[in-house]
Amino acid sequence: MFDQIIVSKSLINGPSTFRIDKDSFKVFHPPFLLIPDKNYLGMKPFSTFYGFRYQGGFSDHLPVMVDVKLLE
Repeated sequence: MFDQIIVSKSLINGPSTFRIDKDSFKVFHPPFLLIPDKNYLGMKPFSTFYGFRYQGGFSDHLPVMVDVKLLE
């Protein structure tokens, strides 16, 4: 798995009124984004295409998320 979220320095420790919660980075993986993987006996993303065949899925990878907090 390799994905990333790029944020500006001010969201980590700068003068911004918003802050990134450093412990909140995660992969969003609700059941509707996954299908069984018969080769590896787990789950895999429900992709739009399998080779050149249209499957009707969402993406070939799962989205990543991070919580942004508003400082008051």
